Amino acid sequence: VDEPEEEMRATSGGAYVSGGPSGAQDPGTSEEYYNYMQGLWGDGSPRYEFGDGFYRSEFTDRTTRFHYAGDPVTESFYSEVNTDGNGAVSPQGQRSVFISTGPFRLAPGESTTLLFAFPFGQGMTNLHSVAVMRRNAETLKALQASGFFVGSRVEGTQAEPTFELALSRARPNPSRQPEALLTLPESTPVRATVYDAVGRHLAVLLTGEVAEGETVLQMPGGLTPGTYLLRIEVPGAEETLTFTVLR
Repeated sequence: VDEPEEEMRATSGGAYVSGGPSGAQDPGTSEEYYNYMQGLWGDGSPRYEFGDGFYRSEFTDRTTRFHYAGDPVTESFYSEVNTDGNGAVSPQGQRSVFISTGPFRLAPGESTTLLFAFPFGQGMTNLHSVAVMRRNAETLKALQASGFFVGSRVEGTQAEPTFELALSRARPNPSRQPEALLTLPESTPVRATVYDAVGRHLAVLLTGEVAEGETVLQMPGGLTPGTYLLRIEVPGAEETLTFTVLR
């Protein structure tokens, strides 16, 4: 929904027409893209506010930067449901639409943030859907005005782990079924998980309270030859080691 008080408004919008005349199809060059962004056809010719927008009409020679810039809800000219001012409906077909804003300039080293949304809506009919989408767009604008979409910085620093654990390399490694030695300074909850080389979860070796001292962790049997990861998680710390399974 374009409003006068917006800092940057939509400056053009239209559609590429599948099977349309030359210059009105999907853009294939940077020049064609730029022409579309200016509200022209791909070949640089103007969009006329009549019919399919390709040709000047005997009734009007007005041009537009927005294809079907009328209101389809009220069926006002010039829209998909009234292309000629007399209620002629645009034929069905593929629509690849676009919308542009600008131009604007940035000085060297300057930056800006562009916030945009793609509202959608579904009603009982096609025209009702347009009305629903418009209401949804107005809701998004109200949320934006309230600061809902403004990001906020998270203050503070992440606490350093205070728990120390020791995880020995799997032994023997490589092996058909390696083992690892976990050493804890005190009793604590532990979760031991095995992953494959691309990070897929395979098995949980251990979950629950583990006593102080050394604990032997045996890798699961039946693993195919390859490299795997063993991840140990305790409150405040974690460790990961790799091991290799032989044939």
